[in-house]
This record gives sequence, C-alpha cells and structure tokens, in this order.
Amino acid sequence: MKYALVFFLATALQAQISSLATNADGSELQFLSNYGTPADPARVFRLYSYAPGTPTSLFRAADPYTALQPLAPLLSADGQTRGMVTYTPCFGSCMFWIPRNAVTLTRNGRPFDYKAQGVTQRLSRNGRWLFDAGFPNFSARLIDIDSGATTTLPPFNPLHPVYAIADNGTLLTNAVDNRNAVTLVAATARTEFSLPEAVVSAAILPNGQKLFALTQSTLYQLNPLREIYTSATPLTGFSPSASGDEFLVHSDRQVILLSSNQIYESPDPIREVLLAADGQSFFVLTRFNRLTKITNGVPTELYPPFPGAARQTSYGAVPGSLLRLSGGPFPEELTITSQGRQLPKIASTTDSYEVQIPWDFPVDSINSFLITRPGSPFAISDNLNLQRDPVAAIYTAAFESEAKAAHADFQSLVTPENPAPAGSVIHFWLTGLGPVDATGKPLAPFACYILQGDAVRGLELPFAAYAPGLVGVYQVDAIIPADWPAGPSTLTCAVGQNPPVSYANIHIRLPN
Repeated sequence: MKYALVFFLATALQAQISSLATNADGSELQFLSNYGTPADPARVFRLYSYAPGTPTSLFRAADPYTALQPLAPLLSADGQTRGMVTYTPCFGSCMFWIPRNAVTLTRNGRPFDYKAQGVTQRLSRNGRWLFDAGFPNFSARLIDIDSGATTTLPPFNPLHPVYAIADNGTLLTNAVDNRNAVTLVAATARTEFSLPEAVVSAAILPNGQKLFALTQSTLYQLNPLREIYTSATPLTGFSPSASGDEFLVHSDRQVILLSSNQIYESPDPIREVLLAADGQSFFVLTRFNRLTKITNGVPTELYPPFPGAARQTSYGAVPGSLLRLSGGPFPEELTITSQGRQLPKIASTTDSYEVQIPWDFPVDSINSFLITRPGSPFAISDNLNLQRDPVAAIYTAAFESEAKAAHADFQSLVTPENPAPAGSVIHFWLTGLGPVDATGKPLAPFACYILQGDAVRGLELPFAAYAPGLVGVYQVDAIIPADWPAGPSTLTCAVGQNPPVSYANIHIRLPN
C-alpha cells in the first residue's frame, strides 16, 4: 500500500489573479495580480493588461508592504477612461481610521487625480462618474470627472455594499439596514425595492432605466419587479449586457448565458465572471487562477492554472534531501529551478509537489527557487532555506502534529483510532539526515526516542536508511518497548552531535 507523506511546511507564497475589468467588446482585459514573470518574479502587486504570451504591466508596486499598491483597475466601455484605484498601506493607529485610497486615471487624454474619502470607489461604464463611499464616515460622494463637480449623497451602508452607477450618475445600492433590499439613489432621492432573500449583487443599465438584483435562487428585474431566472443551484453572481437583453449568471462551477442558453462548465470552482457590454463574450476566473475567455460559446484558455500558494519546508532541508512544496493547485508540468538548475521532480499531487535538492547545492549563500510552467507567463519565487548539517525532520500531515507512521505490515497507518501495539514495529519517515554509506544508512549518528510524561525510552532501530522507491526520504523502523503505556506519546529523533530535535505525536495501545 502506498502512503502520501506530508511534511509540516511553512513560508507561504500566496498569489492570485483578481479584479477583472474589460471594455465594451471584450477586446481588452485588465486585472490585478501579485504573480511575477520569470524576468521579474518578485511577489508584488501589479496592474496587468492581457496580451498573448506575456501580459503588459501597467503598474508595479515597489514592494509588497509599504509602497503604493494597486487596488482595482478602472476602465470605461469605450476605453477612453482608464486608470486605477490605489491605496497606501499603514501599520498602526491610522490603518483603521484614515482613508488611504486614491484614484488616478486619464479621461479622453486628460489626467484626473482624486484623494478618496472612503474605501469603495466605482466608475460608471461611460467613464464620467466616480462614486466614493464607505468606512470610516459612511458618507458618499458622486464626482463628475468632466466638470469636477461633487455631489454629497445620503449615507451608504459600508458593511454589505452593492454599488453600480448608470451613465447619468444614477446609483444602485443595498439599503442601509436591510440586506434583503436594494435602493435606487438619484441625487438625494431614494426608492427602495424589497426582496424575499438576501441580495448577492445588483446592477443598473447604463441608461439608468432598468435595475436588477440577484439572490442565491433568483435573478430579478426591479422596475417593475419580476423574476428573470430561477435556479435550483445556489447562484453566486451575474452580469448584464449594456442593453439589458443578455444576462450571464453563474454558480460555483457553471456559467449560463440566458438568451442563448450557452452553458460553460468550469473545471475549477469559479471565483469571478465578467460579461462584456455587448454580451458577445465573457471571462471566467477560477480559484485555481485559470483565466478563460468564451466567445460565441467557444472557450479559449488565456492563462492556464498556476499555483496560488507554495509552501516550502523550513526545517530539515539539506543538500540531497527531498523538498516538498504544499498548497497548489500544482499542475503536472511545473518547472522548479534554483541557482539556474532545474530541480529533479520526484512526485506530485494536486496539493503537493516534490523535488530533490542536489547533493552539491551550496549552503553558504542565499538560494532561492523559481516556479514556472509551460504555457503560462507567470512565475513565483521565494528563498530556499537549507541547513548546513543534517537535521532530522519527521513527516507529519500538513500543519498537524501526528507522525505519518505505518503498522508493521504496512497495511494501515497509525492513528488515534488505530494505535500501534506496544512491542510492535512501526515504520515512519524523515528527511534531512544527510549523506549515507554504501548500504544507504545515514553517516551521522542518529537516534530516536519515545516520550510520555516524564518517561523517556530510547528506541531500537532495526532499519534506518533511504526509503525504498523514494528519493531524499529516509525510512526508519522502530520497535515500541513492550512495556510502554497506552495513550498518546511523542516520537523524537536527532542526528549528529547536539542537534535540533524533531518531534511528532504517536498513539500506542496495549498488546492483545
């Protein structure tokens, strides 16, 4: 029986694509991402514009923490108004009380800069109106970008915002105290529409004449109130065309264009969809960062899936040992390089990827690793932390403390429900034990112990060598003392003189 060995891993690489924006016919797509490229793999947020091969970087943050950060792209239907919302990070008392967003854009070639008063900014489809609202003061403003005139609006609920703007400046939002309602706002006038369920999202047509709202089960037109579409599967979003004669609705994995009944089944859970204003094409972004464009029912994968997270072993990684990355999702054809060398792949699953660190890898310099994949322009990188000397590291389930250990017959794992009998042999796995002799046994002194309360006992190790069929992983067979008490215990192993010690839990029962 084959077991999946998962080591406790840390040092996360978190990256994703988000905040899609497109023009009227879907010919331009902008998005945010903290993916880098092989030429510039730094994990900082960028505003990208899609281009075949390599996306065009429209803005790059100088660093991921204190520099100006892009928050959302701003793009009008005709493409003549374009820019972004940015924010300046702050650590300390100001981070919760002072609005730090700003809008920078050009409209018909003229620059426009605005220091926001709130934390939510929206642009009308024609690019003329900017809406600014939300925490900390709950007030709202509508700015005419052409004239610079500002209209103060009644307070808006910042906790569950659903904002949309028509080309005449008419606003649609949820009611202040009622999530089961949406409100039409024109200047200081309000009209409220109540619904039987909580509102997921809402939209208004560019002409301001028709309003729509989505609940988990139904898409509604609000004026007059009528049901457009009802679903047995919970709906998570929708998008109307500019004319209002086409609607895109989606659930966790399915997208439907209503008038043509085009159905797109996503291979991954959907995170974001966007319908172009002309209703002829739409974009689907999944949680696995797969970006697809569908035109006339034909899908084109713009960017294939790319890992959103890759966590590296921060303990027990030495030259020659196995390096496991966890998080994913990991496609089969990833390439992981360090110091200009491709690290040999050992194995992979959707949520883990294993490579071997070369025996001659330097430990006196700061190494890093780079993750790329064929067909994708993106890359992520991070430091590769290697130990100079062998360091024992016991495998556990990811972010758990239970040792991955098998019973003597290798037919099942040792678990709290299936403890190892005292006096029996268990098999468990480690990495980081360093060089081995001709028989495959570690050269450095190696020992393991079992602990329970104040009791400590050295373990007899009839086998400690490279694990059969694995690379960079060591298998250890240990005999549990026959008189060892039942209950949760601790395995501990160390290699070399006065080394760091690795711990993992193990469950023992009395023999039959």
